[in-house]
This record gives sequence, structure tokens and C-alpha cells, in this order.
Amino acid sequence: MTKSFFHSFKNSYLALAFTFLSACQSTKTVEQNPNSNYAATLDGKQIAADASPELLNLSELTTLLKTHGTDTSASAKANKLFSSPFIDNSAYRKNGIPKHQYYPSFGEALRISSWNVEKSIHIGDLAKSLQSEDHFKASLKPKALEKDKIREAALRQRAMLAASDVLLCQEMDIGHCRSSYLFAAKELARSLDMNFVYAPQQLELDPVYLGATDVEFDNKNISTHGCEISAEHAAKYKGVFGVAVLSRYPIKRVQVHPLKSAPYDWYTREIKKTDFAEKIRRFSSQTAFHFSPVREVKTGGRGFTRVDLHIPDLPHETLSVINIHLEIKATPQQRLAQLKEILETIKHIENPVVMAGDFNNASRDLSATSIKKASVTTASDPRNILTTALQLANATFINQLRNAFNGIKNFKNPLAWNIPAILPNKKKSLFSQVRNFRFEDQTAFDFRGNKARSTHGNAGTLSNSNQRTWYKGFTSSFSVPRPIGPIGRDRLDWIFVKSFLSHPTDQSGSYRLAPHFGETLSLLNTAVQSPYSDHHPITTLLPFKEPTP
Repeated sequence: MTKSFFHSFKNSYLALAFTFLSACQSTKTVEQNPNSNYAATLDGKQIAADASPELLNLSELTTLLKTHGTDTSASAKANKLFSSPFIDNSAYRKNGIPKHQYYPSFGEALRISSWNVEKSIHIGDLAKSLQSEDHFKASLKPKALEKDKIREAALRQRAMLAASDVLLCQEMDIGHCRSSYLFAAKELARSLDMNFVYAPQQLELDPVYLGATDVEFDNKNISTHGCEISAEHAAKYKGVFGVAVLSRYPIKRVQVHPLKSAPYDWYTREIKKTDFAEKIRRFSSQTAFHFSPVREVKTGGRGFTRVDLHIPDLPHETLSVINIHLEIKATPQQRLAQLKEILETIKHIENPVVMAGDFNNASRDLSATSIKKASVTTASDPRNILTTALQLANATFINQLRNAFNGIKNFKNPLAWNIPAILPNKKKSLFSQVRNFRFEDQTAFDFRGNKARSTHGNAGTLSNSNQRTWYKGFTSSFSVPRPIGPIGRDRLDWIFVKSFLSHPTDQSGSYRLAPHFGETLSLLNTAVQSPYSDHHPITTLLPFKEPTP
């Protein structure tokens, strides 16, 4: 097998691997008063009042399915839900403001974590494992129990995640049969004794889930997730899908921002018939990786959530948390447009900021393909044009060398340099946008990485906040069910932290509230008999005071 063939195989199948990542497309633009969730407590602090917006019932969801937003009543209720976060400060009312956690390495610090929990399928078991070490031990594979090194590392990672001061989650359900009809954010928050915000972003409207047998859509790879239509199902099904922020500190304010940039319509695009080319792609994905994308009929839209937390000893006693889940069925340029919209919205924030979540930074559009779409994409790609030109010039060896070198250059490293057409890296633009971004107070996101502040001493750009491997690439945070070596693994989840820097790599700048020891907690997820998610959680530490290296 030649290097060029392996490179082509890797690119083709890695693209297939990501097509099942969940997302939602905004069909309505909704507005929210940013001050609408303030309420004063007895101690004079501004703390958000609890909120619990009304959910749609099965009949209303079925109406949305059949009318696709033309029914005024059901659409208005759905749009109100998409602009109305759930807020729960009960842990604050019970426990007050917690003491900062102390770490022997550099004193008091905040632990920030993020995790895409794959449609909340295993949320009940995950909540029990984070609440109880014994439950987690009982979930470990026999091999992990037998090997002390693996067992201890998995237990350490579980303890780290359970000790998170702030946990951002994506793909969180309410009332879905695949997640036992649980309110995922509440279930996880209760197990960890944390406050939480939940922002609904979409409603699942597949006829299979709704029992709408009179609605005929293309029967393409439907997954029922064990849903059985019954009286219990009809009463419990809410089909809500969104993101959550859990916090040990009280919630001050919440803002929900639906994105205007919406490259994929999860209703109209998902009801279309499957093209022959897409059927071949799905067959290949199932054969190679034991995964085949499923139909996902939804309404709603991509958005991001800003949650302001009251944390003493921070500037303005506030940490702003930006929870992100960008579109996967989009081109890198379309995802970049979403990110630019987010950055433009948050640029005025003066207090510390953590922006994290699932950035879905694939190198290509992973929506369903067709013969026509594949032809247009191939013909318009400058890299393919150059490849064809070299082939016509009998320079096949140069093509092979170029493909092999580019594959090595880009391997697990979205920060690798980009030379369009010749040696492209289509992922880099997203990270360049974050790196070049400046808040209005002229501070930047921290891109630093050095041995003293990186996990296992694997230094490099962003290694203080996101774990790197020994060969300078980044550790994977996502995997298909059956990866083939490195193929089918990638890093889609990232943490970015606003520090007291005017330049993102200023090594002489302050390390107070800067990220330290970014780590991917892969063993927590892979050492158990049934992985909790297709993503691994990621985490980093922010010291309250200037640490000693």
C-alpha cells in the first residue's frame, strides 16, 4: 500500500466517521433580554432566579413535524423554549458559596471541564459513576481492574472530573427515550451537588419517536434507540436536545444566543431521499468503523450560551462561561462564520472568560453527499485541480510525496501551517481566528504551552489548556466505535481561556487565572465496559493567584 493510497484512505474514512455528530439548525431567530434572569438575594448579590420553561407535549411536537413551523401556536411555543433557559441555583441556596479548591502544585484554583456526552444515552450511569467511586469501579473492564496502572489512572481521572468547579456539557436531553426520559442536566447536577443552566437548542421530530405512522419520510438508517410507542412514552416524550453548564458557584446571569449563521437545515435536509453516493458512503462507514449515520429530523438551531458565575477573588467576581457546539454538517468556512458571530458577541466582556465545547473542527462538509455534490466539490477544490494538473504532466511522484508530507504535517494537529492547494490545512482558519481575536480591553485567549504547565511536559501551542501528545499533535477527544489505528480519531473539543495577555503567546505575561495542565480524560471513558460517550471529557486548571512554576 503506497503512502498516497493510505493518505486518501485516511481522509475518506475519517470524514465518514464524523457524520453522526449531532447538531441543530436554526429556522427561527429569537431574542432574549439579557437582564431577564437577574434576581436579588437576601445578601444583596445579584443571583439568577430559578427558571423552568414550559415544554411541548407529544401532540404539539407532532404538529411541528407535520407543519414545519406553519402552525402558529406550536411554533411560538417552540421558539419561546429556544430562548428560555432552565436555571437552577438550588445547590447555592443549600450550600452557599463554596470554598475554593486547593491544589498542592499552586494553591487555590478553578477546575474547568467540558464533555460532549453523546445524546445523553448513558447519562444515568454516568451520574452514578461521578457520584460514587464504587459504582465507577464496578463499571470498569476486567482488564482495567487487573492492571494497577490503568485502574489507578482511570480512578484519578474520574476524581478530577467529579471535582470540576465548572462543567460544560453538550448533547444533553430532556424527555427522550434513548436517555430513559431523564432531564440529563438535572440528573448530573444532582449527582455532583451543583447549580446548573440548561439551554434547549432543538426538538427531535422523527416520526419514529413521535409514533406518527402517517408521515412518510425516506427510510434511511433510522435508529429508534429502543423507543417503544406506548402510553408511558406519549406522556414522557419531550424530545429536547441542548447544552448545559454545571457550576459549584452561583449563577448570576444567563444569555441564550441563537446563531444567525445556519448552514444546515436539519428538517428539510433530513427528509430528503438518500442519494446512491450517500448510501455507498454509509455502507463503507458501517463496514470500516461499525458506524452508519442515522436520520435526524429536528427543528431549532445552533446557538451558544453565556453563563456568568459569581466567583469571589476574580475580577468583577465574575467568570463568563461560553458553551459552544458548532455545526458538523458544514464546511470549515461555514463553521468559521459561526465562530466569528460568537466572538463578535462576547468581545466586550471585561471579566475572565472560558470558551469551551465541541467545535466540530472537521476539514470538510460532512452532510449527506450526492453524485452531483461530490462532483462539484471535487471539481472546485484547488488541491484536486493541482493534483490533476500534475498527473497530466506525468508528475505522479510529486503528488504522492505531497500527499504523504501533508498527511504527516496535519496529523492530529489543526494548528499546522496552511498552504492552500499545495499543502492545505483547512482546520487552521478556525484556530487562527481565536488566536488573532482581541477583546475590547485588548486582552487575548491564552495559546501558551510550556513543559512546567502542561500535562506530562508535552509542550507546544495551546498545551497548557489542551493536552498534546509526545509528538506535538493533540490527544484525541473523539473516536468512532471501531477506529482503525489513528484513523477515526480526532480532537473536536477545546478549551480557550481569556488571560491577562495582550498577545496569546506572551511567555512573560501573568499566569494568574491562566490555563494549566490541560488533560483529556480518555481512560475515564474507555476503561469502562460501555463507554459513556463517543467523546472524552477535557479539563484544565485556573489558579486564583500567580503560581510558582
